[in-house]
Amino acid sequence: MSKNDFPMISSREGRDLTGSEIMQYSKSAEEKVRQKAFFRKRRNGYLLLCAVILLVFGIFVSGGFSTGEGEMPLDKELVVQISSSVQDIDPAYAWSDGEITISRLIFQGLVAYDAQGILAPALAEKWEVSDGGRTITFYLKDNVYFHNGRNVTAGDCKFTWERSLRVSAPTSYIFENVVGAGDVLAERSKELSGVEVMDDYTLRVHLVQPQPDFVTLLAQPAAAVLDRFELVEQGTSFARPGGSLPSGIGPFQLVEWNHGEQLVLGVNDLYWEERPWLERIKFVLNLSVKDRLIGFDAGEIDIIQDFLPRDGADWWGKPEKLNLYTEPVRLVQFVALNDQKAPFNNPAVRNSIMTAINADNALAAGRDNQGAVIGGLFTEYWRTLNAGSSGSSGNIEAAKVILANHGLADGQGIGPMVLYCPDTAEDQAVAQSIQADLAQLGLQVTVSPMSYKDLRLAIRRGEVSFYTMQFADKGGGIDTFFYEIIDGRYQKVLNSSGVNHLLQQGYLAETDRKYQLFEQAEQILTANHDLKFLYAVQTSVLSNEKWQGVMVTNGGNLILERIQEITDIIH
Repeated sequence: MSKNDFPMISSREGRDLTGSEIMQYSKSAEEKVRQKAFFRKRRNGYLLLCAVILLVFGIFVSGGFSTGEGEMPLDKELVVQISSSVQDIDPAYAWSDGEITISRLIFQGLVAYDAQGILAPALAEKWEVSDGGRTITFYLKDNVYFHNGRNVTAGDCKFTWERSLRVSAPTSYIFENVVGAGDVLAERSKELSGVEVMDDYTLRVHLVQPQPDFVTLLAQPAAAVLDRFELVEQGTSFARPGGSLPSGIGPFQLVEWNHGEQLVLGVNDLYWEERPWLERIKFVLNLSVKDRLIGFDAGEIDIIQDFLPRDGADWWGKPEKLNLYTEPVRLVQFVALNDQKAPFNNPAVRNSIMTAINADNALAAGRDNQGAVIGGLFTEYWRTLNAGSSGSSGNIEAAKVILANHGLADGQGIGPMVLYCPDTAEDQAVAQSIQADLAQLGLQVTVSPMSYKDLRLAIRRGEVSFYTMQFADKGGGIDTFFYEIIDGRYQKVLNSSGVNHLLQQGYLAETDRKYQLFEQAEQILTANHDLKFLYAVQTSVLSNEKWQGVMVTNGGNLILERIQEITDIIH
């Protein structure tokens, strides 16, 4: 396939396809639509036939429609309550726990982490590194199909990467070291020249500089391969509520999305690995704590994601059979501010704010102490999952002295400020805890919640100066935190030339040197009172005892594809 055979895509900011582009690819798009309809019709026909056979067989054996005790249930459905918002499952934009959990079930890429947390092949059967680390050749499996039935080829991988750069997705940094990425980002080219489609199942990638962790970055959902023709058909509605159903290559496919209420996945009959035991996963959204527990107690909900002790304070012991999985994860709450904008351009103001913020109070307010205050370096926590022996609990009296010594006692001369946060209950509780701490200094702080998507965009544009939020490991290694939260090229709140220089070296370094450089960058920001880590999350998953195989990723996202009902295993 030549470069001219790749369709163009409209950006999330709304660039429309030109007439010539639409004409050029309409025939291919129509073929894909017909193919999608054919495969879905064929699959539905098979399901109907199987259902009729099973029904007749069941009536013949049992003499009626009742399945009877011990028989295999026809509908192997898991119902999961997601506590975080689900606005966007496009892997290039997914951010919240719920979005990532769902996205990784639908979409997959060249590589992925296995159940033991080890990087493993996915779409790529293997890869070879040559030219001193500057060239990586991926050899793709030839038996992988999108949910719509179309065979996945190397051209889909290349187009997916180009699309991420064209629309300047928040995670486009994954591909920044690929030759030609700068030209695509700057709109000087629509083709990523450093990616060669050698044939349908061979992809060769040329890097500007050797990057030891490049393949690791490809493990996060944002690097999942997408159907390039479907991207053209669906445009800016791809993987969004109200749009057409997107196709990935994951073990499950999207079959229903009732925005704000529920999202349903069905098993992918074309999946290239072992077929999941589950037939359906239904994600229940936006339930109150009370309704979650009522649903769980009634057997209508099987799993509650991120269950906090206070959520069940008046309920523990009611269900006879439940499991509570609890473990520390790479998910941290932090607070950041822009030292270039008033009043934060005053070092005394920054120092007093960070000194006053009580991380223990934030942890209690946000998570009912389900976690640990970060007492050491964030980079060390990421490596070891050890939060350190003592945290920065906050010192109101010391903060008052700092202000008084600079003629700012009781906040005099410091105007009102806005603290932004995501609109989740936990983030708002943390922000209100910070607001209460700073009120003791005489500072007027207004808490302003925003959706994750809107807040991330505002941070990228430098439209907020003071915010708190969480960051979770999405599978791309520690680099992802520094790219998304610290790197001045991808956000405009924390922007230090010295820090950016350290990061550029760190991205290309081997592991030990990488951590040294990232630690230096972290120390500069914390010493300048631009950044403070509050706590690390200990996530808890509440599950009905009948389910086996419940796991979470290092970032706290549920792993559901290997879940099975214990009664089925016994029988």
